[in-house]
Amino acid sequence: MEIFKSLDTQAAKDFEKLLNSKLSETKKLEEGKIYDAKVIKISNKFLTLSIPGLKQDPILDRSELKSLNIEDKIKLNSTIPVLLEKLEDKNLDCVVSATKAAKYASWKQIEKKYDNDEPIIVKLISKCKGGLIASHIDTGMLCFMPGSQLSSSRAPVKDVTDLFNEPMKVSIIKLDRVRGNVCISRRQIISANENADKAKLIEAFSIGQVVTGICKSFTTFGAFFSIEDSAIDTMVHLQEITYSRISSCDEVLEINKKYSLKIIGIDKIKSQISSSIKALSPDPFDNMGEFEVGKDYPAVVKKVFEYGLFVELKSGLSALCHQTELGFSRKNINPKT
Repeated sequence: MEIFKSLDTQAAKDFEKLLNSKLSETKKLEEGKIYDAKVIKISNKFLTLSIPGLKQDPILDRSELKSLNIEDKIKLNSTIPVLLEKLEDKNLDCVVSATKAAKYASWKQIEKKYDNDEPIIVKLISKCKGGLIASHIDTGMLCFMPGSQLSSSRAPVKDVTDLFNEPMKVSIIKLDRVRGNVCISRRQIISANENADKAKLIEAFSIGQVVTGICKSFTTFGAFFSIEDSAIDTMVHLQEITYSRISSCDEVLEINKKYSLKIIGIDKIKSQISSSIKALSPDPFDNMGEFEVGKDYPAVVKKVFEYGLFVELKSGLSALCHQTELGFSRKNINPKT
């Protein structure tokens, strides 16, 4: 130690330079980041690692290697990514974790996929309340799939056992960066594929084309038809069914019956086709010249309201007979009475 009595000696200057370089390397290391650690010693329970810049060699429990299924790959002088949790804990030991490093890397990969709106490949592994648990094939990260996001069908899938452990493409619909939760959807992928196929099929149709459709279902605003010899559905609005006044589709249509339809609109963005039945019939208002004011004509009462009656002069041609025209009484007559 006599050589360090004077700081002007070459040995003192070399020691100072070496000490400063080691301290500067230690300062560059940051907690919460991943570093490649070299395995310098292997025991039954622990690994001794070496990270450039650390003033001590951290210890890693071998149980972490088992959880990552990489225990057989680790040998002397091999490297393993670890997360530097603490440079020094209360016992002045350096704390590192291989499982947290793997989880952090997996999260960054999932996060990148989500930001770029890219799908991922997963396998369903178990059921849970409200949905299913899936494992990301590339990273092993667990993801949650709500039951409503499993299929594009409105009816829930009752038996999902055939889908377990089978690779499937899913879309990331929600990412909770605070809690580290990933929510995925198989439904979005299926719907996107169906829409792409539907867009190609729609190219074969044009406005004004007459097709044959099979009535599938009724709604309050119209009826849905399946175009024959095609996988395309079309909707006929209530006002496009007939020229007559109707309140519901079942007044003039029947389920599973064939009808001729005229395509009146194609929305390529929404992949929808709208059709009309009445467009194939002559407009009754085009021949109004056959009726004259002041003459009597037979009519059929179709609707009764408090303010009057709707009558049909001929097929598709309706007229209103107001309550004041129902009699010569000065009092307003209620047609319903």
